[in-house]
Amino acid sequence: MARGIRKALEHLMFDLREARKNSILDLPADGLWHHRIAFDRADEGALEYVIKDGHLFRISNGKALLIADNIGDLRIRRQKETPDILEVQVEAKDNILLVSNLRIRIYH
Repeated sequence: MARGIRKALEHLMFDLREARKNSILDLPADGLWHHRIAFDRADEGALEYVIKDGHLFRISNGKALLIADNIGDLRIRRQKETPDILEVQVEAKDNILLVSNLRIRIYH
């Protein structure tokens, strides 16, 4: 289970470091948790992370890549006061619940 969260965070961190504030799609700075993230990457176009049936997928150019299994939830938010900081929570589920948190600053 910890391995799944580690894989999820590695991929998210790698991709999110390339995101820019104006490239984030459908994730308003409203302080509410959202369950997917999509953004434009200069070299790949639209990129999205979603959970389906306990699996985390990375979708790029219409192709879904399985990133991790046993993922219960993906939560992402931006605060109104700090819209350049993404707060990310990845929740793994198996026999126990494990939540990992990540904060990453995106640039203009």
